[in-house]
Amino acid sequence: MAVLKIQARIQCDGCGTNFLVDLDAAAMRPKGWSLYDQAVDAVRGGIYEVPRGGRHGGGCCSVQHGLCLCASCTKIVDEHTPDPNSKKQVKRALNRYVVPLGAGAA
Repeated sequence: MAVLKIQARIQCDGCGTNFLVDLDAAAMRPKGWSLYDQAVDAVRGGIYEVPRGGRHGGGCCSVQHGLCLCASCTKIVDEHTPDPNSKKQVKRALNRYVVPLGAGAA
């Protein structure tokens, strides 16, 4: 038997969108790492997909100051904060420019 694909479903800390990241099935976790640590490292790796009714969209996600962010939130933070940025600047950009998932829904 071969394990072909392992995925983790992540919730964006900016907008609440769920997205999937692939975990390397063949990679050995560093000593002391949990599956959670491996999933966060996959977010840091930057490539993800969003399942949408049988179709999948994708983009580049990131971990910024401990926040796991989808591509949209990563783009907002990159456009509206200096490089390097602080956690306070990241949160300010997210609070100002991100519409949380479900906001405005009737």
